[in-house]
Amino acid sequence: SEGIVCALKKMSDGFGFGFIRCAEEKADNIYFNLNDLLPETLLKNKPSSPDARSEIATNSAVSFDILTRKHEGKEKRFADRIVLLPKSSVIIEKTLVTGMKGKITLENKKRSTWNVIL
Repeated sequence: SEGIVCALKKMSDGFGFGFIRCAEEKADNIYFNLNDLLPETLLKNKPSSPDARSEIATNSAVSFDILTRKHEGKEKRFADRIVLLPKSSVIIEKTLVTGMKGKITLENKKRSTWNVIL
């Protein structure tokens, strides 16, 4: 799977955890531990960086496997074997409206939105 790191808590000792918003699913955000970052998965343009944990940040693009385990009697999903991807390589689409009909009358070149007459 692929996604975007949407929350991250780094501890001073290098440990920490966070949550990933999965691009392929509309499920809850997926928990991960910084220890699950693969150390050899540094960005290709930064080969001298010693540790993937120093590279990851909120809004980082990542690839990962989803595993499940029992936690407090419930099946919980978590990310494992996390790989950092190049910035902006994962796009998450969000549907704002469905079933709307309209006519585009003018495209505003300065903004990414369109004026629509309903």
